[in-house]
Formats: sequence, C-alpha cells, structure tokens
Amino acid sequence: IKGVVEKVIGEQLYPTYYFDRFYFKGQELVPHRDRPACEISVSYHISDNIDYDWPIFFEAENVPRVSLTCLPGDGVLYRGCELTHWREKLKGDANTYFHQVFFHYVRADGNCVHHAYDTCN
Repeated sequence: IKGVVEKVIGEQLYPTYYFDRFYFKGQELVPHRDRPACEISVSYHISDNIDYDWPIFFEAENVPRVSLTCLPGDGVLYRGCELTHWREKLKGDANTYFHQVFFHYVRADGNCVHHAYDTCN
C-alpha cells in the first residue's frame, strides 16, 4: 500500500501504524479528525455482507460534504488530520459485518515526521 500511495502523492512516506477493524450492526465511526501520526491515511475495504451502500463521509470548513462508498478491494486515500470523517451506524442484523484496515503514514519531509513508526493508537 505504501508504495502505491507514494506514487499517487509524489512524496516519500514513513509508516506509523495500521489496524484492522470489523464494524457490526449499530456501530459507527463518530465524526473526528485524526492525530498527527495519521497525516496520510488509507481506509481499505476488505469484505462485508451488507446489501446496501455504507459510505464514509468527509467534510472540512468551506468545503462541501463528500461521501464515498467502497467495494471490497477499494481504498480511500485522505488527509485525516485535515478532514473530519465518519460513518453512520451500520444497519443490519446480528450477522452483519463490515471489515476494513486502516493504514497510516507521515510525509518524510513533513511536519509530522517525528511520528514515524508510531505504534500507539
């Protein structure tokens, strides 16, 4: 993932941390901005068993709200410290799930480089 992201943004990155998350019925991602160790982030959709679109939302001051829906195998690249982002509550039943992995990086020439290889999430 890191190599692909570096090609897209045209900058060298250092990893900070990643984590794997399953969402289940009723869970959400509350609106927030990330800490400096998440200067550049990727939300990668692994799998799900839902039968509707479950977008991630992004918003910033003076910028219209945007929602993106990913299929398994799709990822979203974003600046989590600059954009408020969230997901609404997942609908479904007791067997419903949505699986994703978050990858976080800092720019090698950026102001957050001291967070490189951060393992605290």
